[in-house]
Amino acid sequence: MSVHRPYVPIFRIVFLLILSMVFLSCGAGKGIVEDVHLQRDLQVWYAPDLQKIRIKQVAILPFVMPEIRQGDKESDVICSFCGHPLREHKDFSIEGGLLAEYLYKDLKKSAPYEVIPLDQAFSIFHLQKGAKDIYNDIQLIMELGKKLGVDAVVVGEVLRIHERVGGNYSIVSPASVAFRLKMIQVQDGMEFYKVLYDETQKPLSEEPQRLFHWSKIRFRWLTADQLTRAGIHESVMTFPGVPVR
Repeated sequence: MSVHRPYVPIFRIVFLLILSMVFLSCGAGKGIVEDVHLQRDLQVWYAPDLQKIRIKQVAILPFVMPEIRQGDKESDVICSFCGHPLREHKDFSIEGGLLAEYLYKDLKKSAPYEVIPLDQAFSIFHLQKGAKDIYNDIQLIMELGKKLGVDAVVVGEVLRIHERVGGNYSIVSPASVAFRLKMIQVQDGMEFYKVLYDETQKPLSEEPQRLFHWSKIRFRWLTADQLTRAGIHESVMTFPGVPVR
C-alpha cells in the first residue's frame, strides 16, 4: 500500500529559516523586503494601437469555469472559494462570480476608468441563454456591452483549478491555477488586451526569495483561492491605464 508523504523538504526549509532570521536580525533585510518580487508565469499582450483606444466605462462579466475533475468529485477536497467539498458541486458557477468580484475590487481601486457595478453586468449576463462559452463569443460580448452602455467588456476564463491537498505548512500536492482575461472594445469587437496566468506554487526550497516577501505567503502553502487572488492582483497591475508600481 502506497503512502503519501507531505511535500516538505524539511532540512532545506530549516536552513533557509535560520538564514533568513540571521539576515533580518542583522538589519541587512531592511529596505530590501519591500522590493522583493516573486516570479510568476504571467503573459501579457497589448494591441499595437492601444494608445488610440479611449475607455471611460468598463464592465466585468462572470468568469467561465472549467469542469470539475472526476477525481475531485469523488474526494473530500474542500473548495477554498466557497468552503464546501468539491463532491457537492454541480459546477463552478459560484466561483465564476467570485473571481469576477476579486477582479472588480482590484480594478476599481487602480483603473483610471469607471468599472460599473457587478450587479448591473451580471443581471444582463444571466438573461442570456447559452452564455457558458461567452469568452469566445465576440458578438454576444458586444451586444451585452451596448446594453450596458460601456466602452469595453472584460471576460475571463479559468483553465485549471487544482486545490491544495494538505495544510498551510505541510502538503501532499500544491494548489495550481491557470486563467486568462481579455478586454474587448464594444464598438468594433477588437481585443486590445490579454493576460494568461499559469501558476503552481513551488516549495520554499525552490523559491527562497519568498522568505523576504512582504506578504503572508512567505512560509505558507496557498489554497487555490489565495493563489487565484494573487494572480488577479498581479494581472490588474498590467491592465491598460493602470499606473506602474
